[in-house]
Amino acid sequence: MFTKIEITHRTWLYLGLITAFLLRIFNLNYEGLWNDELFTAFSANPSTSLGYTINFVGGDVHPPLHNILSKYWAENFGYTDTSLRMLNVILGVIGVLSVYHVAKLLISKRVAIIALWLAVVNSFLIEYSQEVRAYILLFVLANYSYYFFIKFIRSPKDSKSLLYYIIITAAALYTHYFALFIMVSQGVTLLFVMDYGKLKKLFGRYILLFAGPLVLFVPWMPYFFRHMQQPFVWIQKAEWSMIFSFPQAFFNDLLLGTLVVLLLLLLLVYFLTRRIKTIKVLENAFKEHYNALLILVLWILIYFGVPFARSFISTSNMNDRYFIAIICPLLIVVAYFISLFRHRKIQNTAILLVLMYSLLTIALNTQPYKDNKGMYRDIVAEATEIEATTPILYLTARTRNFDYYLKQAKFRQLRRRVVDFDKFIEENQPEEYVVFIDLHHKIYQLDKVLDEDKLTYSGYELIQMKEKKNINNIKTARMLHYKKSKDSL
Repeated sequence: MFTKIEITHRTWLYLGLITAFLLRIFNLNYEGLWNDELFTAFSANPSTSLGYTINFVGGDVHPPLHNILSKYWAENFGYTDTSLRMLNVILGVIGVLSVYHVAKLLISKRVAIIALWLAVVNSFLIEYSQEVRAYILLFVLANYSYYFFIKFIRSPKDSKSLLYYIIITAAALYTHYFALFIMVSQGVTLLFVMDYGKLKKLFGRYILLFAGPLVLFVPWMPYFFRHMQQPFVWIQKAEWSMIFSFPQAFFNDLLLGTLVVLLLLLLLVYFLTRRIKTIKVLENAFKEHYNALLILVLWILIYFGVPFARSFISTSNMNDRYFIAIICPLLIVVAYFISLFRHRKIQNTAILLVLMYSLLTIALNTQPYKDNKGMYRDIVAEATEIEATTPILYLTARTRNFDYYLKQAKFRQLRRRVVDFDKFIEENQPEEYVVFIDLHHKIYQLDKVLDEDKLTYSGYELIQMKEKKNINNIKTARMLHYKKSKDSL
């Protein structure tokens, strides 16, 4: 007879982390880097200086920490798609562990292990653990910022937690400006949960709690104020439907997203009606972990609500990936509700159903990758048989889009201006040349250049043309290969 096998809590934890890693490396290089990822890759070039990276990122609209980490990573582990993405894969696994730590600190080990497994299969976290951008780092730092914030408010004399909070929150500010909303939500939370009887005694430490990260952020302030003047033209306008559509994006499913919103509404009903009328069933479910649930709800409401409200009266900030920092409290809320099933078999069945359904939503998603990306890696791969010394002209409104992959392919004669290429061809008369054209981010008057056939030089003929389409069947890149015509030889 088989004996009953008991799997320990620690084993479930390690299995979860291993599964998280496997899900995040699966199909890691299915597609090449898309436009924003190429910005990170361009800034992380190990052949450039740290000062160059900082100044280059300063010309964009985000702070530089992830780009700096990517640069040092590339210097030590290689400058390729796989290497750059592996940094975020590792951050993604740490992010899963951070969900466990926050849930365990707030509620219990049981809720923590459920929340961890929900994070393991969360498609939004998987996607941004594979993307060479800063969002998964923001997720990790936001979670640990809250972790040490909670430890501090429980024990305000804990200087170690205060120091860790300041350092991690400052790092979050250097990762993404939405970390400011983390601090705002924590400030509001402090007003609800702190011991006002000890306010006078602890006032200085509370001031240090929030002033510390801002002081460390001062060196980047000139860039910050400059970035705030930028028109965020790619950001969609705020709509009330985002209250439902964002959770649906976070869970990759209408049903799961709507369920999460309903669970949050139930908690809101409890908090808003508790002092007016006690609803016994809600009181029994939530009273034991009242402060923990309040912290989670305020984390979600303030972080989402402040930029949401601001977007109606000023520049919109509503992009779902900017709100990755509220996925942790959302997962913990779902895990808590699952834990309310008293019968362990029912609870385990609920966990299994949610996990299997989450995996199913990933498997059935027909467009799991970027739908607006340019096929830069794919079009450059068409030139692998061409000599590395062949002159290359690449026409794009964003230099990085081709520069990264052309240098990966070891091409050395690169030019991105037609006038410079004209001069080179006239002076050197090479046997062949290749032109790459970005049809996604077009150069000024590209159509005129093509219509007037300015890319075909006297004595050369087009021998090959290749085009690549993205998953929306939109042409995004073209390669033109020219050689000297027989008449000119």
